[in-house]
Amino acid sequence: MKTPGEELAFRLAKVRRAMEEAGVEALVTGSSAQYDHRGMLRYLTDYYISVFEEFLVIHTDGPVVFFAHDASGVSYMEELGAVDEVRPIPGEEYTVRPGKCVAEYLKERRISHVGLAGLSGLSAAFYRSFTEAAEGLLQRDMTRELWQIRMRKSPYEMALSREAIRLNEEVFRYYLTQVAAGKTEYEAIQRAAAYGWEAGCEDQYWLADTGKGTLCRPLPLVREKGRIWQVGDMHGVVMEHSAAGGHYSELSRHLSIGREAPAFTAAYEALAQAQEEAFAVMRPGNTVGQVAEAVETSLRKTVFGARYAKRAAPLSMGHGQGLDVWEYPRIIRGDETLLASGMRLNLHPSVELPDGTSVSFCDLYGITEKSAEKLSSLEDRVYRV
Repeated sequence: MKTPGEELAFRLAKVRRAMEEAGVEALVTGSSAQYDHRGMLRYLTDYYISVFEEFLVIHTDGPVVFFAHDASGVSYMEELGAVDEVRPIPGEEYTVRPGKCVAEYLKERRISHVGLAGLSGLSAAFYRSFTEAAEGLLQRDMTRELWQIRMRKSPYEMALSREAIRLNEEVFRYYLTQVAAGKTEYEAIQRAAAYGWEAGCEDQYWLADTGKGTLCRPLPLVREKGRIWQVGDMHGVVMEHSAAGGHYSELSRHLSIGREAPAFTAAYEALAQAQEEAFAVMRPGNTVGQVAEAVETSLRKTVFGARYAKRAAPLSMGHGQGLDVWEYPRIIRGDETLLASGMRLNLHPSVELPDGTSVSFCDLYGITEKSAEKLSSLEDRVYRV
């Protein structure tokens, strides 16, 4: 699914305004294969990266130049037509000095002030080689500015988010039909994943487990465990799937196989009340920290409150999401980021049962012009199958 040219132009214009305000002549950013840092290039160029590290230079008043890992990357970007120039990174430099050619290009263009953004998604080899070759260039970290821009989704992006949420919930509802005593956990996930691909998932990420400590196992460990469900099992699943266009959704729920689960039900009721109280303060002008504080205040009043006693290091309640599975803001007490229309929040606080099992579910919200909207449609309950 190709992003419309006017949407890419809209994003680029916002970035260039931020560059002008920061007094930089060119901005360097990029993406690597890290699962939660692949969205920067896609946001700016529609380039979907899955393996390689590649880079982008945006001039405040000049071309947008892409540095591809090899000839196939050059060809892919040229087909997209979203930049003005594509350059291959010299083969002998890619693995050890990938930033060298980017810095040399900036010097050729007589750039003196350069911004860097998204360095947490780039390699140490890039930063080291770029810094060495960029000696004499004044550098400014613009990561915060780029994240501030990406936090506020356009109407086009919000439409993609809604579709991802709808699709993720559709896959979950199908998954419910595959969970039963006598069935194998991994095989049920395989069938649901195949259903997701057929339904239009662009990418899929699963975590699952059965028993104490649910929700934490990646698929290779689920397969290795080879669990065959039995009556009385408690099963947890996390699904973070993207739909066409690349925006992700997050979903997590617990499933009770053939029995009542009063301890989990009590935990869900406490978490649902905390979600409601957090939703009440989700409006422009309030802060992300206030959302987290509302959750903590609610949960401190319950039998699970000990975990939320005031502490120097507060617990994270969730995060943003979009073209990356994890985006800013981080929903944590003390964060002074102002809520603004277009922001997406994934809220998933947790409580702990007496046996040490962590219980959590995730609901998704969008900030509107005056308030907020709950985007998730699933019921906040333990699903008995």
